[in-house]
Amino acid sequence: MKKNIRYIITFVVIAFAIGYFFASKNKPISTKPQETRNATYNKKDYYPTLEKSTVNNVFEKKVYAGIVSHHQLVAPLISNFYLRLKKQKIKTVIILGPAHFYSGSGSAFVTEKNYNTPWGILELDRVLSKDLIKSGVVRVEEQAFEGEHSIGLQVGYIKAVFPDVKILPIVLKRGQRLENLQSLSKQINSLNKENLLVLASLDFAHHVDNKTAKAQDQESLRYLNSIDFDSAKKINVDSQESLYVLLNYLFIPKSSYKFDYTNTNAAEFINNLNLSDVTSYFFGYYYKD
Repeated sequence: MKKNIRYIITFVVIAFAIGYFFASKNKPISTKPQETRNATYNKKDYYPTLEKSTVNNVFEKKVYAGIVSHHQLVAPLISNFYLRLKKQKIKTVIILGPAHFYSGSGSAFVTEKNYNTPWGILELDRVLSKDLIKSGVVRVEEQAFEGEHSIGLQVGYIKAVFPDVKILPIVLKRGQRLENLQSLSKQINSLNKENLLVLASLDFAHHVDNKTAKAQDQESLRYLNSIDFDSAKKINVDSQESLYVLLNYLFIPKSSYKFDYTNTNAAEFINNLNLSDVTSYFFGYYYKD
């Protein structure tokens, strides 16, 4: 009799353990209410060219990665960048950008907050975020995203063009060790690329005249075309770290990507070639034939 009771108790304990395991496995990543923050521009009036623009050179081939400006001065070009991607089959967009204002500890940061946009809530890919956090290559730091326009400017465009995608924004501090960036690149590279688009939100030459900006961009283009990620630190750009991760992601394993791009600067865009404080821009796509 006692033996039977022991069997019954053992069975109940095992059944409880199995039930707890599957319940834990299937429960949401977080039971907290999902907090939000606003896009940098949270009214449709700030995107006048997005819903009215039409593009004829939409990408039919798979685009794996891209470079886009976060300077609203060139809003029509940002709109065109995303509209050319509208036929891509994307589930998640990873956005790499500089931590313009955050100076705390750590090197690469993610957020747990969704974004409010004029087209609705743009949700985070919490599964991918959890995987990267678990690997140790990023950590949650909400302060790094407060007022961070390298991310906040992109989210409205992304939600408008890809209403069903999720995002994983990552901001990177300046001056960190290459080992950190390489580890992040490898983790991103291990993800399913077929449903993934990796973007670097970047502006290039800063605070120079038109002639200098054009010369610096020609040098930058040489590296961008060759996917020479070891030379990312030589490029005049506001986040060499973000560019390094993007190019390293493409390089591992080394593949024959092609680079389709548009390049301009503020002086050319507003047709004032005498402008003395110029920022330059690349809008580029890495794809395969």
